[in-house]
Amino acid sequence: MRSGRRPLTRLRGQHFLTDARVAEQMAAAAELAKGDTVLEVGPGLGALTRALLPRAGRVIAVELDPYFAATLREEFGDAGNLEVVEGDIRTLDVESFTIQDSSFKIVSNLPYNITSDFFRASLTARALPECIVAMVQEEVALRIAAPRPPIGMLTLLCQLHADCSIVRRVPPGAFAPPPKVGSAVVRLEVFDADEFSGRWGIPRAVAPEVLSFASRAFRNPRKKLPPQYRHALRSQGESDGARPASLSVEKWVKLWRAVR
Repeated sequence: MRSGRRPLTRLRGQHFLTDARVAEQMAAAAELAKGDTVLEVGPGLGALTRALLPRAGRVIAVELDPYFAATLREEFGDAGNLEVVEGDIRTLDVESFTIQDSSFKIVSNLPYNITSDFFRASLTARALPECIVAMVQEEVALRIAAPRPPIGMLTLLCQLHADCSIVRRVPPGAFAPPPKVGSAVVRLEVFDADEFSGRWGIPRAVAPEVLSFASRAFRNPRKKLPPQYRHALRSQGESDGARPASLSVEKWVKLWRAVR
């Protein structure tokens, strides 16, 4: 690794994974095969990259900071299956550098300040991953994998598109610098088109409509759902006084179908 590394505290608040055992567990959770393409977001110091390269056929590491992008190229220059892309994953066209592959997986220690944007972009893109294994704040992981209401828009987004589970919790000491909050690894097994329609009874193409419909109600999550929803709520056995967070993902889909 290069010497003279800049202080990590200057780097947009990101906390870099340094525990090789956690990196290995994340790679294992993605169930990688030699033919797989992996998209890694925010590789930083490369601890996770090191665990991914021997397992995957191709690793595309998207790094915002030019310094760390250069460091990755130097550190793993002998690896023939690594491609480092400089840029912000929120503005890059992922399909442009994954489309040559029939499918891909995402494995990432996410910068925590882009978590919601990342999942929104990844799960509503034209090119969807097979699965996502991501390090997030523990509080966020609990919301993503919530087994029952109350839920929020992030829960609805993720569980509408995937089976969601927590792989493991991760202590602050696994990072440099250590964060002040707990972290956890989540796994999202993304539904293909047939699985989506089999689960929800609607085509996957209308998922953005369901999310847009729900987001209007979640703008005021503590308020009761508006009057135009009430007949549909009663038909589902729900109280007229139901609030957005009290409905399960399944009931949000049914409510959308009834109201639209």
